[in-house]
Amino acid sequence: MSQKQKKFFDELNIETGNFEVYFISQRWARALMRVVVTLSGCLLLLVPIILLYLLHSDIAKLVIIIVTVLLFATVTSALTSAKSWEVVAAAIA
Repeated sequence: MSQKQKKFFDELNIETGNFEVYFISQRWARALMRVVVTLSGCLLLLVPIILLYLLHSDIAKLVIIIVTVLLFATVTSALTSAKSWEVVAAAIA
């Protein structure tokens, strides 16, 4: 651990023990977050479409739609800085 990192953790009174700590730039963190949001958005669109095609029960299809909309709203709310009305509008769309 570098002297700068040690000073950072000493100021916060955090005991790192034998763990190795790596810092990444904000640019890389934002890029990683965009990848996670994009992949989760794609999965939330493609998986339900495939399931709706494969299932024949109307009840199962209804459950898939409800779960997908709730999951989409939860992920959108948790991973973005959207306002609550924007999350509702996105889920309705």
